[in-house]
Amino acid sequence: MEINLAHRLQNLRARALGGEAFIVEMGAKGDWTGYQLNLNDTFQDWFKALLLAWRMGDAQASTFCGECLAYSIRAERASRNEVPHYQVQFGSFPYDQANLLMILHGVGGKVERLYPMYFKEVAPFSERHMNMLLVQRLAGLPMSASWSKSLARLAKNKRAKLSVETYETYDKIVSHAEAGDMQAALQHASHAAELFVKRANDVYFEGGPASEGGGPANDFVTDYVLAAIQRRLFAGPAPGAEIHWWRW
Repeated sequence: MEINLAHRLQNLRARALGGEAFIVEMGAKGDWTGYQLNLNDTFQDWFKALLLAWRMGDAQASTFCGECLAYSIRAERASRNEVPHYQVQFGSFPYDQANLLMILHGVGGKVERLYPMYFKEVAPFSERHMNMLLVQRLAGLPMSASWSKSLARLAKNKRAKLSVETYETYDKIVSHAEAGDMQAALQHASHAAELFVKRANDVYFEGGPASEGGGPANDFVTDYVLAAIQRRLFAGPAPGAEIHWWRW
């Protein structure tokens, strides 16, 4: 399927900027429910533009990454300061994605301190929670006991077998790297890239957000979790995982 990349990126950027303006309008009206509900939608427009430019090899990926992160920091700080009795609703903001982007955008793949992690404000035992636990490990912290609990809960969903195997593989990459066995870590990263291709025909991923690579979106996005892992642990991409390497 062919797309007009420039036109698509322009539309996504326009939508993101429009979303930010709408959020400001909701705040001015005191519609704090609408305000919070639109935080994630606007982030996702920036995020989709980033993933699309990245997968197509367009250097604008770096610009979109910076804009996505800048928006996430602005939105979070504004919410903390403006929303009365502010409480984050689970799923209202993709803290996991923002933190993973900090690894991509950070110097040498190190986790930047500009963006708070907010582990407590991500739904427990969810895939987003596991992403946050991976961010912790990539920052040099030990494995959390909630990882196995989260994986066990995901495994109860019979449709999520591919997702379970994917997170098991992420764990193996990091574990082997922590043990100093970089060859094994690279092999598992290659396997993770193979698993990403399978998302195109996987019912579980097809029913999820386009950013996760289910269905036709598989040709237009990357595995940003694998990319953050590779960015932090490797000097270059694992064989077969080149499209999941952040090169800007």
